[in-house]
Amino acid sequence: MKRRNFIQNGFKGFVAVTLLPKVGYSFLTDEIFNGGGCIPTTADILGPFYRANAPFRSDLQIVGEPGTPLIYKGTVYDLDCNPLPNALIEVWQANDAGAYDNSSPEYKYRGSQYSDALGQYEFTSIHAGQYLNGSQYRPSHIHFRVTAPGIAELITQLYFFGDPYIAADPWASDPDAALRIVHINNVDGIDTAIFDINITGHVGTANEDADMNIEIKQTYGGIVFTSPMAKMDLIEVIDLSGRLVKGYYDIHSKEFTIGTGELSQGTYFARIQLGKKITVHKFQN
Repeated sequence: MKRRNFIQNGFKGFVAVTLLPKVGYSFLTDEIFNGGGCIPTTADILGPFYRANAPFRSDLQIVGEPGTPLIYKGTVYDLDCNPLPNALIEVWQANDAGAYDNSSPEYKYRGSQYSDALGQYEFTSIHAGQYLNGSQYRPSHIHFRVTAPGIAELITQLYFFGDPYIAADPWASDPDAALRIVHINNVDGIDTAIFDINITGHVGTANEDADMNIEIKQTYGGIVFTSPMAKMDLIEVIDLSGRLVKGYYDIHSKEFTIGTGELSQGTYFARIQLGKKITVHKFQN
């Protein structure tokens, strides 16, 4: 989806949004934003910290751990801009110090829930801490994975207006992330963010063109991924349980090899991003 400047009229509580080059912000009121006129929610990287089977709960706060409370909530919309009930929403984030719980049975700051009959969801947590990623910090963010029967999986991230690290972050500053940078309001003494999610496509249609352009071959050197038409930006390898096994980022090439020995023998899914398209392929090692 190309960045565009627009003013949406006629919706209660909506403030005009101007999308600026490279860094854009979505200003929201305390009321639920209506989904940006059904502008599809854009994808973001899965990242290395996803864990499958997070417990079903809406309150992610942990007694005794530091952090400023934050509520983030919204509505999931379907392809026709109608509220979508029973969509599975998985979220995960860093703690106040910027660290993820990658192994404990408590699944700290991770949770799942289904959208209700009105398509709405709500989580109570804390502000996610920023953490060093290479030579610069990632801004505070919340990871989302949204799935529903017959609907293409959406993996994305939520960012927050005013974060000083957004401008330097390659994902948060991407033009397509503009409507995923939201304002935080204080509602009844608690920081609250509204994030509506607009599903973009049916399974088997949204990524059909990209699927035809990826070739995967086993060689003596490893698994070779080839994209004849477009450069691959990232490849994330996921096992059958949904666990992220390997992540290869900033590829920017039409060919990439996962070396022999980098993966154990077995069946995997490769989640590949080509520009703004994301496709998933099953392969053997």
